[in-house]
Amino acid sequence: MTIDLTAKVLSELDPRHWTVRHDVTIAPNVNVKHLVVGPPGVFAIDSRFRAGEVFVDRAAVWVNGQATDLVDRAVGVAQLVYGKLRSWVTPVLAVDGDVRGEDDPEGLVVVTIDRLFRFLQSESPRLPRHAVERISRLIADDHTWDI
Repeated sequence: MTIDLTAKVLSELDPRHWTVRHDVTIAPNVNVKHLVVGPPGVFAIDSRFRAGEVFVDRAAVWVNGQATDLVDRAVGVAQLVYGKLRSWVTPVLAVDGDVRGEDDPEGLVVVTIDRLFRFLQSESPRLPRHAVERISRLIADDHTWDI
């Protein structure tokens, strides 16, 4: 299952520097599959298995030639998380399978699951340690997500 693959990859992040929560309900009928906080910031990660050809461009994520609503949904989830944490949230789509295309859609990072760990580790640090600790406490506290 794609969510399990993504969770396995995220479990490799050093827990001294990263906090990961899975399947966090942030609003009625809205959840974040994987919420990650570390020195590079906060990431709301959606993981998908796509049978068929996945292509990305500045406008959309395309599956078998059809535009999807994945960009709008991921950006919307990131905005909801931002509303609770008051810290910038990067929406990420982790795809199990090949992704073609040169540019990510506007406002969304698209990465294959096998490259997710490397992507997170390669991002430049943006948050000081005290901010990572504060946000980590917030995402671990179920009261943050009271709906």
